[in-house]
Amino acid sequence: LKLEAAAGAATVRQLDADGALCCLSGRSGQWHVHRATVLLGRSSATKGSVDVDLSLGSSGAPAAKVCRRQAMLSLLPDGTFAVENLGRRPLHVDGEPLARFRSAPLAHLSLLEAGGVQLLFLVNTDAVARALRRSARLAA
Repeated sequence: LKLEAAAGAATVRQLDADGALCCLSGRSGQWHVHRATVLLGRSSATKGSVDVDLSLGSSGAPAAKVCRRQAMLSLLPDGTFAVENLGRRPLHVDGEPLARFRSAPLAHLSLLEAGGVQLLFLVNTDAVARALRRSARLAA
C-alpha cells in the first residue's frame, strides 16, 4: 500500500509539473491531457488526426482494432470526467461494455479498453480544481 501511495504521489507531481488535467497510461505510452475535451482513436492520412493517437508506439495488431474516432474524453462542469464511445467497436470502462454514443463517468484509476489497448486513467485533482476556478472567473 505504501508503494502504491508513493507511485500515485509521484504521478500527480509529474502531472502537476506538466500542467495536465489527467493522464491516460498504457503499455504503448502515456498521454497527458491538457484540454477539457480530447478525442481518442487512430490518426490516418485520409481521416485526419486525433488528440490521443493509440496507434503510435504500439505493437500494431491491437491498435488496428481501435476506431479512428473511438472515444471522446471530457471534463464536466462539476469537475468529474466522462467518456463517450464514438466508435463502432466496443469500448470497456472498468470491464463494463459501453455502447456506441453512450457515456460513462470516469473515476481516478478507471480502466479503459478499446481494441485490445488498455489505458489507466489518472486524475490530477489540483489541476482540475484550478481549471474550474479559472472557468468560473471567466464566466462571471
